[in-house]
Amino acid sequence: MSMLKKLRLAIFDLDQTLVNTLKRAYHVYNYARKAFGLDPVDWSTFYVLFRDDKLSIDIPEDIQKHFWSTFRKKYCEFFSEEDKPFDGVRDLLKKLKSRGMIIVVTTGRSCPPEVIWDELESYGLSDLVDDVYTAMGYDENEEIPFERSAILRIILDKYKVSPSEAIFVADYLPDMYAGKKVGVLTIGVKTGLKSESLLKAYGADFVLESVADLWDFLRSLGVI
Repeated sequence: MSMLKKLRLAIFDLDQTLVNTLKRAYHVYNYARKAFGLDPVDWSTFYVLFRDDKLSIDIPEDIQKHFWSTFRKKYCEFFSEEDKPFDGVRDLLKKLKSRGMIIVVTTGRSCPPEVIWDELESYGLSDLVDDVYTAMGYDENEEIPFERSAILRIILDKYKVSPSEAIFVADYLPDMYAGKKVGVLTIGVKTGLKSESLLKAYGADFVLESVADLWDFLRSLGVI
């Protein structure tokens, strides 16, 4: 983490950070399992595997790359009735925008950004977001699966923002790795069910319960 300055840019992961799509993940995971000849799992099994980051545990190594590629593409096509923003998301984004901050949403899904823009609009959030980046076109260059350090660097370069002026807020372990690698303030949130110890082990500088706690936390740091 670089020495912090006043923040100019906030980069947010989408799924399980801004938006609860866990039931969608469950259905898409089982879709991919069936597509590769694997038996589906029930909700309680999926929940534990997701929480413990063990969704690949019984997927043969030789098909894992194709399995997760299918998962990431299908995630853009499937919607669950339970998909919705976490509490406090719109209020947080409004407050950050009121301070003149650039808001960028990024996702590990492999789909055109326009799909994400439409989804953000359906949640009533698109007017508070300046830019969207997906993993489409970038996923072949990931150092570890799902890490987005290349995307983070592109965003910083596009907006001419130094790592010390940016935050990356996300829920997944590879996100913590990517943020640490790039040198931005990396904040993990527990809405992705990962433990504080795991998030910090992968590179999180701080861990919060949810994005609803972010505004007060950033004020306590004196960076907004």
